[in-house]
This record gives sequence, C-alpha cells and structure tokens, in this order.
Amino acid sequence: WLSVTAAGEFLLEGQQDRGNQYSLGLDVDLLDTKQDTITVALGAHAGDRNYNQTYFGVTHAQAQNSRFSRFDADSGIYGYSITGDWSHRFDEHWSVMTAVRVMRLAGDASNSPLTEEKTAITGIASINYSF
Repeated sequence: WLSVTAAGEFLLEGQQDRGNQYSLGLDVDLLDTKQDTITVALGAHAGDRNYNQTYFGVTHAQAQNSRFSRFDADSGIYGYSITGDWSHRFDEHWSVMTAVRVMRLAGDASNSPLTEEKTAITGIASINYSF
C-alpha cells in the first residue's frame, strides 16, 4: 500500500547540455481491489545545473535574441507534484484509467523569466484493452 520511488534520467553522449534529472516519490494505494485501484503519489523533482539551465535558464545569446532577460538556473529542486489516479477493470481485457497531476515549480524554475505559470495541471483518461 506504500512505496518509495527514486528515478534518474541521465544524459547520453552528445547531450551534455541537457543535464541529468532526478525524482523521489512516495506512492500510497488508497484502494486496491480486483476491479479498482486508487493511488496518490507525491514527488520532488530536481536537476543538475545543466538540466535546470537547459529548461529554465536564459543564456546571454538567448537574451539578446528574445524578450527574456539573462537568467542562470542552478542545480536543485525545480518542482513538487501530486498525482491521483484511478483504474477500473471491467473484465480480463478491458479497463479504464484516469489520472490528474498538479506540478508546482520551485526554486530557480519558479523565478525563471521563462515561467509564466508556477502551477500546471495535467490529466489523462484512457480506455485499455489487454491481449
């Protein structure tokens, strides 16, 4: 009913400007039956300096060619998230899944001139068929 998750996305050769991303999470199963599963997940998301600069920073050259001012994003936590999902199984083949995620930017990411909204809400719904 409770799990701790950790993940990392590491750059490949030739992607040195992208950087590395890390996440740490806590998942809680609120309901787990034969037909239904409801889960809530909390997460903290961080990046090294290259990752945060790539996605939230503005270089001198970019500032000269855009409306954004120069901004150096340092390494650290860039956001926190909470996700809720529900899966319902109709039979051995058919199921539906819905999920909603709220992500709140933090630190340099929230102060970046590229950031227009500090909170993002995303959702998904799917109908699934398993062979």
